[in-house]
Amino acid sequence: MKHRVNLLPVASQRRFEHWRQGRFWIAIWLASAGLLSAGHFGLVRWQRTAIEALDTAQASAAPLRRAEADIRRLRSTLEAERRNIETCRALEQTDVPLALLQVVGDCCRGLGMDIQLESLRVDEVAVTPTATGQFPAPRKQMLLVGTADGDARVTSLVHELKASQVFHLVELEASQAQSEQAQSRRSFQIRCQQ
Repeated sequence: MKHRVNLLPVASQRRFEHWRQGRFWIAIWLASAGLLSAGHFGLVRWQRTAIEALDTAQASAAPLRRAEADIRRLRSTLEAERRNIETCRALEQTDVPLALLQVVGDCCRGLGMDIQLESLRVDEVAVTPTATGQFPAPRKQMLLVGTADGDARVTSLVHELKASQVFHLVELEASQAQSEQAQSRRSFQIRCQQ
């Protein structure tokens, strides 16, 4: 076995050891710095790629955002129009019975005091959608109950209502004498549909 003896003075040995340790740690620090620089460069490059991808995605999503804003605007317009339509329908439904009452009143007045209405009922007739899927305006039907001085007056009222051309259907549902006397008044029930 060989023994080595270091003949250098202790101060030189320490300097040499410090220089050797310094070279080792400088190499470690340089390798660490190189690895950190490479990692940092990779992260910066990945960040740039992600930013470019995000910009591309935002640019491609811009038409979708515009379309979404247009859809929101159209929906609000649609809701406003829907409210307007509902208001118009409500107004029409309010006006229709008044117009129908006017027609019935004119027909009864034309026949004089021989006709007396006791009750009048206005109902909506169920409507079916057209071939295009649109619902037509709601139609009304009226049930007139009253008395007259005879069958001739009831028949005249039915003819007057038909002649007004407001109703597409006018039918006498019932007519009967109120008593057994020959000159007694007759009660009637007439259904009219728009």
